[in-house]
Amino acid sequence: MGEWNEIGGILQLDFTAISVWVVTFGLTVFADLTVAVAVGMSLAALLYIYRIADTTTVSPVTEDYIRDGAPHVLQGRIVPDYVSMLRIHGAVFVGNDGEAG
Repeated sequence: MGEWNEIGGILQLDFTAISVWVVTFGLTVFADLTVAVAVGMSLAALLYIYRIADTTTVSPVTEDYIRDGAPHVLQGRIVPDYVSMLRIHGAVFVGNDGEAG
């Protein structure tokens, strides 16, 4: 179900991507194609979530950020002390752990 000449390119990827491929290939040979695809897709999805969550940062919005930034919707507004505002850069989805970076 694949091209043999693509294996060289796959083996140049990082360890986790190679591991997903090896597990999927092994399950295709020794188990069942349906099982291999399900496990391979699940592992690839978990790897994707881990990598994307690693690129997302969450940091508090400070007075300096509001004051120094370009015209901002919060400039000139009074923000109560009990309100927390956060800047989120990157993908936002349920895979993120919510840690402030």
